[in-house]
Amino acid sequence: MVSFGLEGGQARGNIRKAISLVRGMGRSGSWSAKASVVERVGAVLDYLDSPLGRESCREDEDFAAFLRDIVGTSVEANESVPAAFAIAYRFADRPFEALCFAASLGGDTDTMAAMAGAMLGAACGPDVFGKERVQKVERLNELDVNGVASGLIALRNRGVR
Repeated sequence: MVSFGLEGGQARGNIRKAISLVRGMGRSGSWSAKASVVERVGAVLDYLDSPLGRESCREDEDFAAFLRDIVGTSVEANESVPAAFAIAYRFADRPFEALCFAASLGGDTDTMAAMAGAMLGAACGPDVFGKERVQKVERLNELDVNGVASGLIALRNRGVR
C-alpha cells in the first residue's frame, strides 16, 4: 500500500489494489492455524463497504467496538494488520484523526497507528500530519523521518523488495 501511495491515487483505491496484489501472489511459507492476514483485511474492508457495515460502524465509537470485539487489536499480525488497514480505509480523508483514533483504540496502538500512518502518509504526502507535529515527534524521539523515508524510497526505486 505504501508503494502504491507513493505512485499517487486515492488511499482507499490503493488499499484495495494492494490487497488484490498480495492475493494474486499466492501463498508462501509454512501453513499456520491462524487466520490469513490478507483474507482478514479483505473481509474487514468488504464488511465496512457493505450496507450493514456502513450502518453498524457509522459512529467512531461503533467502529472502535467493531475493531476491538470482532477484528481484534492485539499484537497478533492477523489482528493488528487488518485493524490498521481498516483505520486507514475509514479515515482516508482524515489522516491525523486516523492516528488519534488508533492511539486511543486499545491493544497494540502504536503498531496500528504506525501502519495506518505510513499508508496515509504515503498516499497523502509528507505534510498531511502537520509539519510542527512531525518535527515534535522527531525531536522527542530522536528520529529522522525524512531520512528514513528517503532511504526507503531509494530502496524501492532500485527494485529491492
